[in-house]
Amino acid sequence: MALFTSEPDKSSNSDAIAKSVNALAAKSAAPAPAASAPGTDRTAGTAHLDRGTKISGQLRFDGPARIDGHVDGEIDAAHAAHPAGDHEVSLRSSLHTTAFTARYAFLPKRRNPLLVPVTPSEREAFDYELPAGAQARLPADTHLQTPFGSVDVSYRLDGVNLRVGTYAELIPQTVAAADYPAFRAFCKSADQALQRGVVIALP
Repeated sequence: MALFTSEPDKSSNSDAIAKSVNALAAKSAAPAPAASAPGTDRTAGTAHLDRGTKISGQLRFDGPARIDGHVDGEIDAAHAAHPAGDHEVSLRSSLHTTAFTARYAFLPKRRNPLLVPVTPSEREAFDYELPAGAQARLPADTHLQTPFGSVDVSYRLDGVNLRVGTYAELIPQTVAAADYPAFRAFCKSADQALQRGVVIALP
């Protein structure tokens, strides 16, 4: 699932800052969840591609949008740029919205085993074209491989072209109470990696 939001402006030049970074596309190759009849989101003002929906081509959203289906193509991701400071913008590394810690490991400790359900893996690739003279501060790549799941986040800068690739997978299993601290540590590390932003200093 990918959740797109347009946050309110926090400064008078936030529109200019966000628009100066041309977020070309977000390509998603994650498998669609089990099909169900397409529908519409009941949240006012939110576009919704329901489970079972498959779209090929280019999508553009002017406001919030929720995607639970399968998209093979391009999604306008200009809204993925948020003001980070004076003459800076922060680009999201992922639209992944399943916060592992909040969903599966919110308790500091457990006495009983934890059942981790089957969830679809998610793979994303963002291609950003930066304005001439912009400087990107790239985080270090992340490669997490554990018995509980795996997360990979990579950053590649070639001239003005920035590609951010992510992969997240949670392995369905029963986590013993003794293994819960390690599972919770994995969830926290995964969330931090997927929520990390790329700061772009604009000319």
